[in-house]
Amino acid sequence: MSLCRWLLTGAVLLAVILALAPAADTPTWKLQEPFSQTWTTTTTVTVKVPGKEDVKQKMTSDLGVTWTPAQGMGKGDPKQSLKLRIDSYHVQAEGATKLEFNSSAKPDPANPADALLRPLVGAEFTFTREGDKVTVVPPEAALAKLPGEARERVKALLTEGTLAAMYDLAFPAKLPQKMGEKTGQTRTVGLGSLGDFTNNTSYTYQSVTDGKITFTCGSTLTYTPAMNSKDYPVKSFADLKTEGTLVFDTAAGRLTSVTVSAPEAARKLNLLVGDQETLVDVVLTYETRMVAKESGKPNVSKDKEGTDKPKDKDKAKDAPKDKDAPKDKDKDLKKDKDESAPKDKDKAKDKE
Repeated sequence: MSLCRWLLTGAVLLAVILALAPAADTPTWKLQEPFSQTWTTTTTVTVKVPGKEDVKQKMTSDLGVTWTPAQGMGKGDPKQSLKLRIDSYHVQAEGATKLEFNSSAKPDPANPADALLRPLVGAEFTFTREGDKVTVVPPEAALAKLPGEARERVKALLTEGTLAAMYDLAFPAKLPQKMGEKTGQTRTVGLGSLGDFTNNTSYTYQSVTDGKITFTCGSTLTYTPAMNSKDYPVKSFADLKTEGTLVFDTAAGRLTSVTVSAPEAARKLNLLVGDQETLVDVVLTYETRMVAKESGKPNVSKDKEGTDKPKDKDKAKDAPKDKDAPKDKDKDLKKDKDESAPKDKDKAKDKE
């Protein structure tokens, strides 16, 4: 009777444990250690103005970041808090506007982009999510290093809304929990006198293989101009639609890759030039990719001059192999001993 009771108790406990443990096909965040990501974005824009030559612009950027979990990110946690550090940044623009900046290169006082972007490398942002609300603490110390006018421009772009939208892409709040399920979220990004952007995003649970869940996503970005704004000439802009794929590793408990793109399409843009409205076509393509790296491994390690430090592994490879030294020393001692042996023998014979 006692044995039956113990077996029954054990079976109940096992059932409870299995019920509480996250399933291998469920996206459950398990972030406890720092981890790094690289975000690569490519944008091409062609503006077609009636009666004028087309204006073309292409921009590519590589952003390396490290996330450090501070609180939450587990199942049922009401509050999530992570710190983001910018490890590296490389941006290149070609076309109507040309510029290049690489944080791995030495500082270049003659490059205007260097003075604007280098202070942001090493900067840290703290993100906290509670429900659908995301609050951001910006790196005031890094922003204070920027020139006055540039500082205000960067602050206008790095608003809580734009940073929250980036956070949503890296850590979606409402991922579907089972095959075929679809969820969605909406976020409005306010840019003051530039107007507002409202992003409606949907996620669909497509498949799971070896603990890796594939989601597809689609979003519609709608622009609303600011009322009576004289600072920004855009009066209307057709919706921008994107589509993408996300891969969630259930063992790591996080997204390991994200790809979002906007297929090439012409969109109507209504500009106010002077007192006259002009309707132009904007042909835009956009793609951003995220690849996660191993936990605790930052993207780039730099010395004080801004150049990459040699890897410890390479140092070890180039260093002399000390373990071979004792062997060579022992070999030499043995050789000396063998050579001296006959001499000692002859001395003993002479003595006799």
